[in-house]
Amino acid sequence: MWGDMLTNRERSRVYTSTVGTNGKAHVSHFLPNFIVAFSSVSVVMTSLSTLSSGIHYDEASNGTRPYILMMHLPFDSNRQSVYLFVIFIQFFYVLIITTGAASLNSVLIILMLYLGDEIDVICSWLMNMDENEHKASVVKKIIRKHQSVISFSKNVEMLYTYIALMLIVLNTLITCGLGFILVTSIESPNFSTILMKNLLFYCAINIETFVFCFAGEYISAKSREIGEAAYGSPWYQSKYHGRAVLFMIMRSQNQLAITMGKFMDLSLERFSSIIKASASYMSVLLAMY
Repeated sequence: MWGDMLTNRERSRVYTSTVGTNGKAHVSHFLPNFIVAFSSVSVVMTSLSTLSSGIHYDEASNGTRPYILMMHLPFDSNRQSVYLFVIFIQFFYVLIITTGAASLNSVLIILMLYLGDEIDVICSWLMNMDENEHKASVVKKIIRKHQSVISFSKNVEMLYTYIALMLIVLNTLITCGLGFILVTSIESPNFSTILMKNLLFYCAINIETFVFCFAGEYISAKSREIGEAAYGSPWYQSKYHGRAVLFMIMRSQNQLAITMGKFMDLSLERFSSIIKASASYMSVLLAMY
């Protein structure tokens, strides 16, 4: 799959416009880096207060030592050197896990932009059919490209469908919990510290959900463009190959999509429903508080 992706991406640059290709190249370079960097910064901001209090902790106070991850250790962690070692190990553990998850989401963005490039190539070929002398070879090439796009989309769907299900369910619960913490701590004297600790993490969780929903919306919108381009092409001028283009129009009506556990399509409308569900759960918690 990756070899075909690299080969087709180089070929696609010949057929797509320079502006569009360069724009997508910049987006595919910037967005993954932004997501990974933002997630890393959210971990740093969430852990900063714990690291700071650990470094300046007074052993004579005999107070409760804060940890980034609450755990029971089988050894004495009250000594300053041991305690600092533990919290820094926790920090790097959380940072690595978060960066890995953000990188996985970034791969989805790259795959979706690649599919968008391939669909743009198909649309370009369809719209320029009247400029080609050998229409039979062009139609065959378009059909093969369309089949490869469908196959690649199914592979991406198979890879990410259960990841999306698990991630969105967990993110909905985490968003609900973080929102509850922020709302209930408004009148607290430590509200600024709590806000600084949790706000970026709250935003990172929502960005993660948005990435999946936007990817599903993007690939669905791009797949509709194939049908529009096929309908706008001069397929009716060909007695034999018009049927093949008609089949492409019919196939494009069954849109490409990324699903959540193979039972729910991801889209921007789904993202708004997830945010509303989190707000509803949070209001229930506040009513019970």
